[in-house]
Amino acid sequence: MAIVFAVSSCSDENVGPDEAVVTLSCKSFYADSPANQNNSMRSAISTRAISGSTENIVQDLTVYIFNNAGEVIGHNYSSYSIDSQTTISMSITTRAADDCTIYAVANAGPGTFAGVYNKALFDEKYASITSGHAADLATQSDYAIMFGKMTKVKISSGANSLGTITLDRLLSKITFKIIPKNTDTSWPITITGYQLHHVPLSCYYSDTHDAVSTQLTSYGDFAAVAPTSDNTDGKTLTFTYYVYENQAGTNTAATTWIFRNKANHPPKASYLTVNAQTAIWKSTYYIYLGGKNLTASDSGSSGSTYDYTDFNIYRNTNYTVTVNINGSGASEDDVRVDYDANIYFGTPGISSWTPTTIDVNM
Repeated sequence: MAIVFAVSSCSDENVGPDEAVVTLSCKSFYADSPANQNNSMRSAISTRAISGSTENIVQDLTVYIFNNAGEVIGHNYSSYSIDSQTTISMSITTRAADDCTIYAVANAGPGTFAGVYNKALFDEKYASITSGHAADLATQSDYAIMFGKMTKVKISSGANSLGTITLDRLLSKITFKIIPKNTDTSWPITITGYQLHHVPLSCYYSDTHDAVSTQLTSYGDFAAVAPTSDNTDGKTLTFTYYVYENQAGTNTAATTWIFRNKANHPPKASYLTVNAQTAIWKSTYYIYLGGKNLTASDSGSSGSTYDYTDFNIYRNTNYTVTVNINGSGASEDDVRVDYDANIYFGTPGISSWTPTTIDVNM
């Protein structure tokens, strides 16, 4: 998903010899390049604002131009009403300079960057969920905030063709699919609940921070959900969340899916819990999120391109996470699964139960 700005500088008869007018033309488009995290879940969360129909829209645009000393040499703000087929333009009066950096932010609103006079100040600005409720990322604003930049830009007086700027959303879109299918058909599995935990409540506008340099420490949980449909054995429970990027970091001990667990996840990691049960057991499964190039096989075999050590949730990434629940996960009790067994009273006597050793796909 991206929005591309065609950037050019044009002459203006009212502009002085060292001045320039930079004109930005923007056309939004939708390029879905999902990263697939195989082995974990999903179901549609209804939101007031950000959704599949609005996540690609630019409502307003802020542009800042910095010289090679990081000083602001031009900026502008404009608001629009466009869809993915409409081109927008903005003109900014600046001056001729070498080695400039251009920042563009969409949907941040007016006055967000008031008082910013250099790049260092801009890089410390961040968006936040003011209510403190994780779900309000999708409901407190109509459109997704986006950021893009161009570096090493030479601006001359007169006409210039400067190339393009691509805007990335600050948020990620995570689609979960939970598929309960017990290998023992005598005991069908039911999904009784799920909850997304420890997601960031704030995010820097610029992309200049990483897990080490970030100073943002505010996190929250989404509300627990008790599904009432598509949650029984053999069906697929599907739901979607929008979350800010999470610069959680990495852990080299997490070398396979099994080791992406309670002992090895970084403290900032986001995770999903899924509650499932049969008549004889109930379990809570922990699925730790994040990463890039998520094309891992279900078994995490060699040849997988998934980096198991990576717990970062990257901005502008459309994740699909599929969870296959085939048993209780008793063999991983207190690692990736919290497991409890019930004694089943049959007729006559007590029916014996043997835990099935499984690798919960996540």
